[in-house]
Amino acid sequence: MKEKNIDNLENEISYLCKLLKTSRPEQYIYTYIKEIFPTTIRGKQFDWLTLNSEFDLFIPELNLAIEYDGFHWHINKWKQIDDSDKNKLAREHNITVFRVREVGLEKIDCDYYFYNYNRTYDNIDNAINAIIDFINNTYDKDIMKLQDFNFNKLKLKTLENLREQKKEQSILGKWKEIEKYWDYKHNGEFKLEDIRPSSKKIFNVICPYCNRKVKFKPHKSFYYYGRYSFTPHICKELDEYCIHLLEKKYESASYELSMSNLDDRRLKDWLIRLVKDRDGIFFTTIDENRLNSIETKIGFKINCKNLYEMKIIDYNDIRKAKIIKYFH
Repeated sequence: MKEKNIDNLENEISYLCKLLKTSRPEQYIYTYIKEIFPTTIRGKQFDWLTLNSEFDLFIPELNLAIEYDGFHWHINKWKQIDDSDKNKLAREHNITVFRVREVGLEKIDCDYYFYNYNRTYDNIDNAINAIIDFINNTYDKDIMKLQDFNFNKLKLKTLENLREQKKEQSILGKWKEIEKYWDYKHNGEFKLEDIRPSSKKIFNVICPYCNRKVKFKPHKSFYYYGRYSFTPHICKELDEYCIHLLEKKYESASYELSMSNLDDRRLKDWLIRLVKDRDGIFFTTIDENRLNSIETKIGFKINCKNLYEMKIIDYNDIRKAKIIKYFH
């Protein structure tokens, strides 16, 4: 990595933390802990957690969650209730929680360390060493604590991690095939890794299947077509490609398929789009006629419980297959 002026380094770290809705101390801790435990997950969610709730860090091999509790955020009464609920749920699911809590917050019903922070967080090694002590004592490890702490080195590594997180949360990270659609000439200086799925800007794409030029908003595409799917427009060539794949599976007596065993990403995206189009989104009479034709060619029903689980089921007792949606 090229040498950076420390002021610019800190400014970029602060900017990326704000963009990714995280905090500098959480990222410093994550960077160091991930060096020791490479499988460490940031922002780990579980089905049993309350809506939109997650653990800041999670180490799978230890079943250990690490939380960083900033004073200004966690002093909120409702946040304190959420913290307690999260601790209780974690115990019920055999997960240990260790919290680094900024000085000024109250004691809480789990293992914790009070961190006497400052605005630059140049003493973050104290919090990291507290975590290492806890891991060593709880899991009988012998991890060496930080000595001769080099904060600038940690910042550089943290910046690398933040840039990678930014890329993962961009439209490129969510759907890599967007590169095939991207109109680099007309999108100018906009880079895929800088654009988030929530962006409401209008961009230009060119369909790699039929060369049609299309305007699209990431916000609408990801909102309407699902978290793991993105299709800029209805493409006749893509329709034919996917119909061909489905007909081959049908001929091989694969009457029931789940989304998890469909190995072609374009087919998955196409199925999701097909169901959503039936819901009247971006829908015209021309599109309806084409979908009617597609359903006839497929010859079996698409049963959609939700956008993340689809099954294709043999439907011999109906001449013309229909798309039926079941939403929980």
